[in-house]
Amino acid sequence: VLTDVTLLSGYVQDVCGEVSGVWPSGSVYDVLCDIEVPEGDTLTIESGVNVRFTEGTQMVCNGVLQVLGESGDRVTFTSREASPLPGDWGHVSLYAQGNTISHLDYEFATDGFTGDNVSFTTIDNVVMVGNLSLSANGIYLTNSSDLTLTNNTITVAGEYGIYSSDSPNLMVDGNDVSGASNGLYFGNSSDLTITNNTISVMGDYGIYSPDSPNSVVDNNDISGFRQYGLRVNNSDSILVNNNSITSIIEGAECWNMSIDNSNSSGSVFTNNTIYMSQPDGQVFGINTQDAIIESNTITVLSWACNYCCSDNSYSIQADRSMINENIINTDLTACCSSNKYAVISHGSEDITSIISNNIIHSGYNDYNNNSYGIQASYADLQNNIIDTRGESISIGSYSSVIFNTITSNSTAINASNISSLTITNNTITSNSTAI
Repeated sequence: VLTDVTLLSGYVQDVCGEVSGVWPSGSVYDVLCDIEVPEGDTLTIESGVNVRFTEGTQMVCNGVLQVLGESGDRVTFTSREASPLPGDWGHVSLYAQGNTISHLDYEFATDGFTGDNVSFTTIDNVVMVGNLSLSANGIYLTNSSDLTLTNNTITVAGEYGIYSSDSPNLMVDGNDVSGASNGLYFGNSSDLTITNNTISVMGDYGIYSPDSPNSVVDNNDISGFRQYGLRVNNSDSILVNNNSITSIIEGAECWNMSIDNSNSSGSVFTNNTIYMSQPDGQVFGINTQDAIIESNTITVLSWACNYCCSDNSYSIQADRSMINENIINTDLTACCSSNKYAVISHGSEDITSIISNNIIHSGYNDYNNNSYGIQASYADLQNNIIDTRGESISIGSYSSVIFNTITSNSTAINASNISSLTITNNTITSNSTAI
């Protein structure tokens, strides 16, 4: 048992069993068997310390862990083996609140950080890049509020870069996450701040945070996903601003979606740049309702029907919403008698959709005449510029189409069998039927 160990700087110390106290700057600690910070105790590791784990050993922190590296004098957790390999030692488990882990290089472990009930913990400037086991996650925590996860560089090949379920009030900022199947997961976690992260994944999603209302997702760069770029379904009042979301799939994939905010209300989407491209199947931009969608640039492309027979695709689907000042480029092949729209929005007797001042090019790469413009009802369409190879507007009852500029290779405005409709002061050029 080693308790309250304080050594002079530069010493090499073998450790095994219970540990606490201070490990001073510049020292080396060789872990010969599993070590544990006991509940109620604290282990403080100062800058420049090198902790070397013997094969198969691990660290369990039932007490508080303080890793106090500095930008120019980092702490290292690594293998003690002469020829280190991924997975040489176990990993670090956290089970106390209020940990601080800063400026740490984390190498050759079986897994990243795991833990439960570690509220008010900070993990900052940790680097784990390319030398953990192939099944390793980066950070995997549960039931932990008020976490601060910032400026970490995580390249792992496991399922998650960062995972923290049931963890409200998180700050997740400035992380670079790559290589994992999925980037960030924060399910059932309200009041999140997810900002300035770069996320490049190899699997299903970039950020997945269902049941997480009142959260902010701002200025993230998300790429590589095959299903969802950002999924925040069942989450009211989400602010999604200034993000770059890109998915370019070269092989067949039945569907993928940039942003899913389904079964939610009161969200705002502004100044996002979305680029979605795949050769086959369904492609979706933003899916929400009762929202504001403004000043986004959205490109959605799918051009073949060889693999997946699909229903409607779209750039924006948002019922009872304000859809204003977006730039939308689409090329969406119709398969199985389905039509593909740039914008789909249906209001209600109580809430009218407003679709105004958008620039829409549908049939962007001239692959087909099945890329349509806007499908709407209980909606006001005003001051839009719409240029389509297929139908420009399919309008339903209790709507108005006013002061739009419409160019169509097909029907410009389809308004058959409806009532309570105003169409006036539009500029229409059509190679087929104007109205």
